[in-house]
Amino acid sequence: MSHLSHALKKYYTKNGKRIIFKNGFTPAKMAIQMWERLGYSQVDGSVLSRVLSGTRLFTPSQLDVFVDILGLTSGESK
Repeated sequence: MSHLSHALKKYYTKNGKRIIFKNGFTPAKMAIQMWERLGYSQVDGSVLSRVLSGTRLFTPSQLDVFVDILGLTSGESK
């Protein structure tokens, strides 16, 4: 598991196998929002799943969009 996946755990809750981000989005909804903001490319549900499991990292643009969607402060994003 990567450092990023550990850091992201504070921004979602897990109820059984269901993940809900702090803004109320499911991973599927989060992936769609990211995909739209990234020009309908670069991310899908499998990419987000791999980031959360620690087998992949976000690209800088994906991370920027993720942070923006969650409304994180600049301190939290670092």
